[in-house]
Amino acid sequence: MKSARLVVPAVVLGLLVFAAASRWRQFQESPERAYQAFLNREGVTGEDETMDPLIVAGDKVVPMVIEGIKDKKMKLRGYAIEFLGNGSYQQALPVLELILGDSTEDEYFRSTALQAIYLIDSAKARRHAQIYRKKTDYLGYIAKQVVANDPSLQFRRSYADALMHRHY
Repeated sequence: MKSARLVVPAVVLGLLVFAAASRWRQFQESPERAYQAFLNREGVTGEDETMDPLIVAGDKVVPMVIEGIKDKKMKLRGYAIEFLGNGSYQQALPVLELILGDSTEDEYFRSTALQAIYLIDSAKARRHAQIYRKKTDYLGYIAKQVVANDPSLQFRRSYADALMHRHY
């Protein structure tokens, strides 16, 4: 009887995994579709799930995201910047450094760019952070965290979380 009780939950779990994988497979096949799903927040029930279509699409969607974040009016720009750091996409560094160094940028985007740089290249981020750590705004706060190697800056949303559409 014990084995029967274990089989039912395993089957249900298997079906859930299959359903999640099927739903998100479209984003692996079409980076354009993933990018649009991201911009339209399709299937998103929590803020932590916002990047999921991009995470599932992976490398294929990165050029679109890099191009998109150049637009200061991009919808969900902060999440797009965060995605680039979350995936440690080296090719995003030049644009992220431009955002960080642009004093006309909103401090939120500059701070998010610094955090993304930290996830991609922590030594480079610490060098940048030295410039901003004495500021009294949010960018200064993040810069201090970068200099201190604060573990809270090292969190990454996993592919599995994105694929399973797991909300925390």
